[in-house]
Amino acid sequence: MAIIQYKITLPDSYHEQDTPARGYLEDVQVRFRNGHIYNLTFLDPHNNENYRYYFEGQNIVLVNEVTSDNIHSAIQQLFERGAFSEMRKVT
Repeated sequence: MAIIQYKITLPDSYHEQDTPARGYLEDVQVRFRNGHIYNLTFLDPHNNENYRYYFEGQNIVLVNEVTSDNIHSAIQQLFERGAFSEMRKVT
């Protein structure tokens, strides 16, 4: 059995039908077992240029489409690559 290393919390503003059309989702929280918390903002390629400056200074992750499956997959890939060590954490 695998040990869960982190917990993902999607914000209340997330809706599976509306969010992909909007093209972004901010305040996705990743909480690690060691107590570190990261807030991530997800953008799709179509909205990258429109919103990049709006979300400047945040941990931005590009995904093909902003869906819960893509968010979970991207976070897992970031974790496996050790990318969280390069991101700004909340705590």
